[in-house]
Amino acid sequence: MSLTSHIASKESPVRAFFDRELAEAKPVCQAANAVIRDGRTGGPPVAPVAGADLAFVGAAIEFVFAAVGGTVRPPHVAGARTPELAYQRSEASRMALAELDRLTRPGPLTGERLERAADCALVCARLEQRFRMPPDYAIKIGLADPAVGVPEGLDGVIRATQASKETQADLIALLEVAIEDTADLYQAQDVHIDPVFALSLALGGADADLIADELLIDFKSTKDRSVIGSRDIYQLLGYTLADLHDWYGIRRVGIQALRWRTRWTMPVDELLQRLSGTAQSLAAWRQRFASVFPEGARTMAMRELPPQHRFTRTVR
Repeated sequence: MSLTSHIASKESPVRAFFDRELAEAKPVCQAANAVIRDGRTGGPPVAPVAGADLAFVGAAIEFVFAAVGGTVRPPHVAGARTPELAYQRSEASRMALAELDRLTRPGPLTGERLERAADCALVCARLEQRFRMPPDYAIKIGLADPAVGVPEGLDGVIRATQASKETQADLIALLEVAIEDTADLYQAQDVHIDPVFALSLALGGADADLIADELLIDFKSTKDRSVIGSRDIYQLLGYTLADLHDWYGIRRVGIQALRWRTRWTMPVDELLQRLSGTAQSLAAWRQRFASVFPEGARTMAMRELPPQHRFTRTVR
């Protein structure tokens, strides 16, 4: 069960923890949304293209961000029924990432290179969508599989995503401004793409979008005026509290509202105090959060290795 699923379920002990311990999220959300609507720093909002698959766009965009920032962000790839299909999914990912790397090396990403990069990001996003849903459900809804296009090369893989022209156009329009708006994050001294935490396994493999110099940031591409809700705040805190051993030194959390071209951030200590009405250390909150999980999960978390021994990130 993922962190988002835990937060959404009233039966979850994780959701009960937030409701009981950190219940005052509404005033924080209201203030955060006011910042996003009124404090734009990057320019006018980017309206979605009519008919675009906005969830697909949201899943694709960070693959380009990472490539522009000099970091490879591989998609999670679902298992397959046959070795051949598993190989094809791996190949689809490899080809799309290699092309993204090539496209983002020469300089600013514009024109035809940006369009091609968007197509490659949609390949990665489609692979990750299949990973994040049960195989039977993916088949039931007829979700496209880029793997079937591998025999025709990268162009075939791109076509096999079945991305609509509206979705492609929306992703390109958003990338044209969002690459600039997020550049400082990927130029940070200490960058972690798709980071996992000591309690990630207990949370169904929870991984965040990005940590840049002590700032944990989540990307939102929604068009809604109220970008941030209590579930978004709890998701940020869930990741932060799951970092039981303080591997990443998270001290601030935030939301990058991509279409609104604005970023909201807040120190973790201040956010916890506002939501709880009490002043406790981050370490104490992490221990309280860990107590929600069965003893076996807590024991496993204590044995987890630091992130540098658990995954690597490729930086150009």
